[in-house]
Amino acid sequence: MYHYEECGLSNIWLRNGFTIENDEDYGELVSIESVHELHNAIGLF
Repeated sequence: MYHYEECGLSNIWLRNGFTIENDEDYGELVSIESVHELHNAIGLF
C-alpha cells in the first residue's frame, strides 16, 4: 500500500495502480496510473 500524501489529504491510501522504483540519484520514485481518474474518484469521496 502507498500513502498518497501528495494529494493533500492524510487519509488516502492506494492498494494498486502505482509502481515504486528506487533511483540511485533521486531515491524512491512513485508513478501513479490514471492519476486524473484517481483525482476524480478522490473528489467524489
